[in-house]
Amino acid sequence: MQCIILAGGVGSRLFEETRIKPKPLVEIGKKPIIFHIIKYFAKFKIKKFTICLGYKGELIIRFFLNLKKKYKIKIVKNNQIVFLNKDLRDIVIYFVKTGKNTGTGGRLLKIAKKVGDDENFLMTYGDGLYDINISKLIKQHTKNKAVATMTITKPKDRFGLAYCKGDQLINFNEKKIVNKNNNNWINAGVFVLNSKIFKYIPNFKSFFEHEPIQKLIKKKLIKVHKHFGFWACMDTLKDKIELNKIWKKKAPWLI
Repeated sequence: MQCIILAGGVGSRLFEETRIKPKPLVEIGKKPIIFHIIKYFAKFKIKKFTICLGYKGELIIRFFLNLKKKYKIKIVKNNQIVFLNKDLRDIVIYFVKTGKNTGTGGRLLKIAKKVGDDENFLMTYGDGLYDINISKLIKQHTKNKAVATMTITKPKDRFGLAYCKGDQLINFNEKKIVNKNNNNWINAGVFVLNSKIFKYIPNFKSFFEHEPIQKLIKKKLIKVHKHFGFWACMDTLKDKIELNKIWKKKAPWLI
């Protein structure tokens, strides 16, 4: 199973850093957050990654190409690398330029040809860290034969809420609304999707979190995977500082 990483956004709320680099290259513990994400998924035997590039995407390519100074890397043209060293052996990374103004759904649509018919794949954003059990997520998705499985976690400020009944997603609201029954969840940004997902994305400007998810909810084709462990999203400078503090203690995503 491959993992698609959406890494094309501007990251305007972290402009102290993103005015000179894309958000996935912002460092946590002296390494870009996207490198942490890849190493985390690799622990679950995920070997193939496709990075959807946009804003300052050439810097992400340059970062990985420069890793040849430290790691054994085979460069296949300028859009694919293969790690040959012991701890990242056989990890393959593809780089796809998906445009600066493309929506998150549009970025997925642009890599549709890299996904086989009736194939499941992982999708995540390039700015989150967590200790989600990826194996359990995949197992649940496969058992349910869902078109999409969204990982959800308990909310923090500024996030829209997901509502569910069992493992069925019944509503997703981008604006925060407090539920008195404490059935409050947020999108944790880690999905398993089936290739059928592409027919629910209308165009390259579409945002995956809007129309596609709402369509799936109506057709009862999207499930949820509840995560109760560590989760953090690096949206602001404050988030970056907090994640670096966690890194210095004991980073949960490395355990």
